Amino acid sequence: MFLGLGPCTLTTSTGPRAFPVCSTTANLNQRRVMSLKDPIKSAKIGALDLNSDVGWQKYRGLKLAARHRSARGVSLNGTYTLGRCEGTATPDTFSQTSQGYSDPNNPEFDAGPCDQDRTHLGTLSAGYQTPDVGNGVVRALASNLRVSGILTARSGSRLNITSGRDNAFIGSHSSIQRPDLLSDDIYGPGKDASDVKPGEVILNYFNRAAFAHPTAGTLGNAMRNLAVGPGFWQVNLAISKLVSVVGQQRLELRIETFNLLNTFNWGNPTANFNSGSFGRIESQAGESRILQFGLKYDF
Repeated sequence: MFLGLGPCTLTTSTGPRAFPVCSTTANLNQRRVMSLKDPIKSAKIGALDLNSDVGWQKYRGLKLAARHRSARGVSLNGTYTLGRCEGTATPDTFSQTSQGYSDPNNPEFDAGPCDQDRTHLGTLSAGYQTPDVGNGVVRALASNLRVSGILTARSGSRLNITSGRDNAFIGSHSSIQRPDLLSDDIYGPGKDASDVKPGEVILNYFNRAAFAHPTAGTLGNAMRNLAVGPGFWQVNLAISKLVSVVGQQRLELRIETFNLLNTFNWGNPTANFNSGSFGRIESQAGESRILQFGLKYDF
């Protein structure tokens, strides 16, 4: 319980005790609700938490799928999902006070986009097998090649912008408390910095001026999972060929390329408002181009 920043005297298990600053992390136990009601009995209680079945999530989505196969050996298969997921927080544990909701008495305060919410998800796969062509060496090399590729694209993941400070002086939620929102213009010029080269960094994915630390003793009003990180897209390609050897014996030659176009996808920015690197991106999502060769002999 926040009791202000002025001096006060609290009744403890050993008697009255004066504090020059009434709400600090040092006297957190003395400010707990049960301690204020009965400091003698509460001193005999160890770790205490709240567990209940509160919370909700709601998902709405539209999924489109298309498939095409032709007699010429070409196949296409594509899916696209437009979705929206909203709800309260989903902590990794069942403990709602120590690791769960910002305000256990009001779970709705943490309502917002789900952690797994992504607006756009799309995949497109294509396959082609070459027919018998030419003669001799040309026929051996170019006939019956199997080429398959897949394009994966998705919008950015949800980011929970946290204050990084225990502004509410409740001790256990400094990692999930959020700042105040001063403006809806939360993104900086770094969000669209397409001219930033791989190996460099993006310094201003977020607009720091759009946020502020809340007043002492309060929780910030910024919605949970307010922001969206950078999108992602990548093309993978595989080429294989079966070569008959003797009888039923076959040799398969295969080459696989992950991230064929060597697309650089930015990682997520720092979302801790109290950090000097707030809004800074220094990482890459996914891998650089990878080539993989394979040889398999069936006998």
